[in-house]
Amino acid sequence: MKKLDFLAGKWPGDALAARGPGEPMKVVQSENIQFKLDGLVLLLEGTCVSYDDSASVYRFRSYNDDGRYLETELKLLPRGFAWGFEAGPLKVNNSMRLNETGEWTEIC
Repeated sequence: MKKLDFLAGKWPGDALAARGPGEPMKVVQSENIQFKLDGLVLLLEGTCVSYDDSASVYRFRSYNDDGRYLETELKLLPRGFAWGFEAGPLKVNNSMRLNETGEWTEIC
């Protein structure tokens, strides 16, 4: 989990979200990212990352308000990570990285 140390902290900022054709939606987003359980879990304001020793992969789990969740593999990138999933015809790919000035950049 030490490889994810750079994620810890509070990350506020503006973001753009695209939901198909047309102009992207502007949103203000903030994340509070903390290690929990003596560093075994990384909590990302409603999402959770842990390391699966038996499979040698990071697991990403995200919950919504009605108790449903998504679990997928989290892949490490230089100064960032990527994850994705498929649900019927929907295919989601997301990557996030810290840029040279320490700001998050995200591609969905």
